[in-house]
Amino acid sequence: MTGSYKYPVLIFAAVIVGYLFAPGPMGTLGASFIKEDRKTGFLSQGKDPDGIYQSDEKVGVAGADTVGEENGLVYFRSITDASKLVPTADFTYRGYILHVSSINSVSKAVTADKEVRTLSSVKCLIVGRVDQ
Repeated sequence: MTGSYKYPVLIFAAVIVGYLFAPGPMGTLGASFIKEDRKTGFLSQGKDPDGIYQSDEKVGVAGADTVGEENGLVYFRSITDASKLVPTADFTYRGYILHVSSINSVSKAVTADKEVRTLSSVKCLIVGRVDQ
């Protein structure tokens, strides 16, 4: 009688492990959790919700005073830490795929052996949305 509980425990463990590691709707492990986050425009896996990304690399940070979407455009009063941002290439921000239309000014500063570039008054066209 001492070993009679072993099989139900193994079955329960197999069900839990199968649930946790089953492919999500996007075909990768845990993808269902990523999809839920994308509905709000925030990506999981530790990505900064104010981050600006090109090729999955953070290349800038949208200022707290970012103006929202209007007529197919997104306005940023500032994009900081933008030294790696390539303005001629599309980038992603909160579920949008954007392309820079105009930049009012660019400022550079060197601090602790690092060049920091800040873009001011940036107007971007919405060219798409991140796959959901």
